[in-house]
Amino acid sequence: MREGWDKLQFHDVVTLDVRKASVLDGKAYPIVGVLAYGRGLLYRDPVSRASTSYRELNLIRPNQLIFSKLKAFEGAITVAPGDLAESYASSEFPTFTATARVLPAFLRLMTQRSELWKAMAANSRGLGGRRERLNPIDFLAMSACFPPLPEQQRIVDLIGALDDTVAAAELRLQAAVDQLRSLRALTFATGVLTTGRDAFDILIGVQRNPTRAGGARQTRYLRSANVTFGRLNLSDVYEMSFSPQEQAKYSLVPGDVLVSEGSASEAAVGAPCRWIGELEGPVCFQNTLLRYRARPHVSSPSFVDHWCAWAYESGRFREVAGGSNIKHIGARRAEQMQVRLLPFDDQQAAMAPLDAAGDIVRMAQEHVATLAHVRSAILAALLSGKHEIPESYDELMGVAS
Repeated sequence: MREGWDKLQFHDVVTLDVRKASVLDGKAYPIVGVLAYGRGLLYRDPVSRASTSYRELNLIRPNQLIFSKLKAFEGAITVAPGDLAESYASSEFPTFTATARVLPAFLRLMTQRSELWKAMAANSRGLGGRRERLNPIDFLAMSACFPPLPEQQRIVDLIGALDDTVAAAELRLQAAVDQLRSLRALTFATGVLTTGRDAFDILIGVQRNPTRAGGARQTRYLRSANVTFGRLNLSDVYEMSFSPQEQAKYSLVPGDVLVSEGSASEAAVGAPCRWIGELEGPVCFQNTLLRYRARPHVSSPSFVDHWCAWAYESGRFREVAGGSNIKHIGARRAEQMQVRLLPFDDQQAAMAPLDAAGDIVRMAQEHVATLAHVRSAILAALLSGKHEIPESYDELMGVAS
């Protein structure tokens, strides 16, 4: 540990400071929770005496450290913003006020460390994983290394500058996304009306069952958990048995578009992503997905890709989905959906601006992801105490201001 840094227990830097508020008739109480892994507060709808069984709530004040006793094992801890409006939480969310030994803004950065989340999980106690809780007394006994206040301020300033850069990149990304959505809306407002059956080759995947768990022809397949809007998550790809005939029928080819067939979350229904052959060998798909494929001389892969994205963005997939708790599109409803089809010979020219706008969105997404990675790496290095921001940084900031 570098000179000037101190290993302190949390009771040295914060004090348990819970202020109770009685739930009164006729008053609405804005509620907050805490997101996992140090990602900040979760703002919920206000509650009233009629809608909650709680008769007292914890008042959450600006710059107070707060964590979830129940979700402590997931790193559900943060420091409330300095401009937090009137907010409340249940008694499951204890609050702490920083002492003179730590800056609240620095403490907020500390809550983003994976080492702290692991320590919170290790100190959670209870019966069964979902019932474990972190007692405030146990939290206060935990320890971490803290630099002197001037170095805390330098770290806060540097990470704040990086946060501003990330925020600016996110704004540019959102502008690019909005532009692409507008182009799609204009493009798919024209064309000859037809049906999904005539415009695309639509196929629903294979149902998983115990008989497919064994066998020599284990084949990787994608399911709805692997597909989000515009992104494939291939970190956890399952296998099950597919016969040679099934492999021929259900294997994906580059240019196919996978669409989430159903979900309890309306936001996930119809989420599409284009397959570009990310994995080698035959890769099939489960019946939680619909596969859209271009029809020869009718629709191009690019037309299929952008039409599915438009159907998701415009809510068309959600509109046709049936079911109460879990919404399903189903192959039949997908085939009956109306499609404004452009002449095949005109599709390449019509899709070119959309493809270019899509490339800009992807570059902007990669830029944001890179900046976020750099920010995370720098924060980890600075909080480890192995790297120092020289005092000349203060002079530089003084000149810059």
